[in-house]
This record gives sequence, structure tokens and C-alpha cells, in this order.
Amino acid sequence: MHLKNTKVDIIPTAKTSEGKTYYYTHNQINENGIYNLVNSSETIEFIAFNYSRNESVVEPLSSEEIEDWKAKNNLVNVRIIYSSLEKFKDKLNQQQKGKEFWKLALILSLLFFAFEILLIKLIKS
Repeated sequence: MHLKNTKVDIIPTAKTSEGKTYYYTHNQINENGIYNLVNSSETIEFIAFNYSRNESVVEPLSSEEIEDWKAKNNLVNVRIIYSSLEKFKDKLNQQQKGKEFWKLALILSLLFFAFEILLIKLIKS
């Protein structure tokens, strides 16, 4: 196995664990780019290395920044919920589950069961 691009040709270390093969480069790749994983001059896979960590920075936006972005992109159907986390979780659960009718179904089934018993007793007598 070789890991190569136009400038670099590296033979990665292969280790097998739990039926899966892992390839280690041991920090030999110093440039970002797309590399080919080659076995006997046949390309098996393409692997991309990215050394810019700007994509991984996660910083939350303020409400004003979100409102500006919403206005700039003319997003009419986007709403920002200003609420506590607990209220937000409750609203989200309510939207996902909908209304729970199990109590009503239980009461109605007991009523119909009682009505059926009453009908059976009336028919027999």
C-alpha cells in the first residue's frame, strides 16, 4: 500500500483490529491535499488531509448576528425562539410527540367495555 500525491509517496503502517484494517501515517504528511491510496498501481481510495483548523472552530452566534443573517438572506419562515432551555425542550418534545391520547383511549375503552357488559346482561334477562 502506498499513500501518494504528486509530491509525496508514503508507505503507511497497517494494523488490523477487530477485522478492520487501519493505516497510520505517523505524521509524515505535512501538506494538505488529496492523496491516493494505491495498491499495486491500482487506486483503492482517495483520502483528503486538511490542516486548516478554521472549519473546526465552533463559536455560537449572538441573537443579533442570527437576526442580521436572517434579514440578509430574506428568510421569512425562520423563527428565533427566545426562551429558557427547559421551555425549549418542552416545546420540542411536544412538537415531536404531538398530543398524547392514551388517557382518552383508556377511558373510552373502559366505557365501551362497561357498555358491552351492560348490553350482555340486558340481552340475557
